[in-house]
Amino acid sequence: MRRNLSAQTKSVIVEENRPRVNNDVITREDLEHARQSLTSEVQDECQNCNPDQVRTQTAAREKNLLRDLIDQSLLVQRAKDDNINVAAM
Repeated sequence: MRRNLSAQTKSVIVEENRPRVNNDVITREDLEHARQSLTSEVQDECQNCNPDQVRTQTAAREKNLLRDLIDQSLLVQRAKDDNINVAAM
């Protein structure tokens, strides 16, 4: 008996994995905002670079972007635990 595999192999993504740092969630919007900031930062630091150089430098630093957001979230949480007022960036 042959089954219709195409119907079984089709799937729909219902939920997206989101990094959690304790009770805080790093959203896709947070990550996109960080990417935009990173691109602007690289352009400011390398004003004489051509677009390919900017892309290369941005890509190299982008590899650490999520980890940096996680670290930042942990620092904010720690500061709150120590009753230090932290303004979100």
